[in-house]
Amino acid sequence: MIRIVNYREAHASEIFYSGMNVGSPPGKEEYLAFASKLNVPGQAFTAIDEEGRIVCSAGIFDVWKGVGEAWLVGSNVLNERGIALTRILARRFKVIIKTKKYQRIQCVVHNEWTISQKFVELLGFENEGLMRKYGPEGWDYIRYALIIGE
Repeated sequence: MIRIVNYREAHASEIFYSGMNVGSPPGKEEYLAFASKLNVPGQAFTAIDEEGRIVCSAGIFDVWKGVGEAWLVGSNVLNERGIALTRILARRFKVIIKTKKYQRIQCVVHNEWTISQKFVELLGFENEGLMRKYGPEGWDYIRYALIIGE
């Protein structure tokens, strides 16, 4: 059974050092600096499995009023959790969306990470197009969005 706890920056560090699910960040300092900005109380959480392993950390942070950016950092055990984790994330995101009164949630997914693309689509996100050379490493990403109320 997966349990949910409040996100802490140390969770992202543990994922980084234990192995990430897809690809790897361009650099340790850049990744850890990004992870330090994700700790938004009530909007960031970590999923931990019955063996005490971090499955992923995820959340939504404000872009501006009514718009949030969804994020997920997955460990190397993320893909073992499939549908159950998808349901948990969907429920948590719905609570955050309702509490924050978001009208739009957006996220980006590397254009070659097809499993991640399918995952966000299962959560209800729609592909809005390719963002060429978007990432800090120069890779292409796809912008996804979930429009609330449509």
